[in-house]
Amino acid sequence: MLALTNPYIIVSLFSYITDLIRGINDPEHPLTLEELHVIQEELITLDNDNNTVDVYFTPTIPHCSMATLIGLSIRVKLLRCLPARFKVKVEVTPGKYISKCCRAIICHRSYITNS
Repeated sequence: MLALTNPYIIVSLFSYITDLIRGINDPEHPLTLEELHVIQEELITLDNDNNTVDVYFTPTIPHCSMATLIGLSIRVKLLRCLPARFKVKVEVTPGKYISKCCRAIICHRSYITNS
């Protein structure tokens, strides 16, 4: 059995996570979140030791009406596809969105796990 601390396994898991997210379609446009630059690889972190995945996404405009739906889509995709040991946090990139209500809905500090 391969150890979960193996760097190759961690890189593979990170690639899997980014592949899952980049394929999500935007709710308003016939493009993926990656094509719209809503998701960027450098804003995704994987902490295998603490079993956490943090994702920051950037809405296309500061008052995007679909930001909550996009955030929830990312969260649900990861919770359904990742092992149950992972805690997933999805947040809007700081300073990139004007609605605090949206941040409260998707990005509350208590983690939702798929267990």
